[in-house]
Amino acid sequence: MKPETCKKLWETLGKTDKARQNKYTPLTQEEAEQWSNYLHNIPDDPKNNNYYIQLIVSTILSKELLVIPTLGHIKTAWEEISQKINTALDHMGKIEQRIQRILNNQETMEHEMRQTLVNSYLVHYESLPGEVKKMYPKRDFSEFLEGGKTHEVARNRGKRVNSPLGDWRSMMVIPE
Repeated sequence: MKPETCKKLWETLGKTDKARQNKYTPLTQEEAEQWSNYLHNIPDDPKNNNYYIQLIVSTILSKELLVIPTLGHIKTAWEEISQKINTALDHMGKIEQRIQRILNNQETMEHEMRQTLVNSYLVHYESLPGEVKKMYPKRDFSEFLEGGKTHEVARNRGKRVNSPLGDWRSMMVIPE
């Protein structure tokens, strides 16, 4: 995060925290540079729209702090935000890999389970912040969902499914 962005973040925190607004003195250039060194792993906002600043401020203020936020609060808030984003993207990637295996006939799945898989993907997608969604466009699953009806027949619930080896008990001479 650049020193100018650190100043904007501090200013936004001051404007948003109505109870302690007068205690947020503006950062000097030296303080902003120190903050920038400490918060170097937080990215600057794309196109300068203060999106990440708003995410950090809302995360910090949702904790109902009784003190003025410190650098540690800011860093913790960003780690929490990035962990949620990374977890959602990781789950989405795993679901996409599984869908690809099913579409390539490397794995089979009943139609109802396909819909559950798509719903899980969409829940993770909707949990992403708006700026991240712009980088990962929503996927169309119509081919995947339609493929479940023609290729597979769902087994009746409660019916026994024999293994591919057939009657294994007779092969092993095991009495029933």
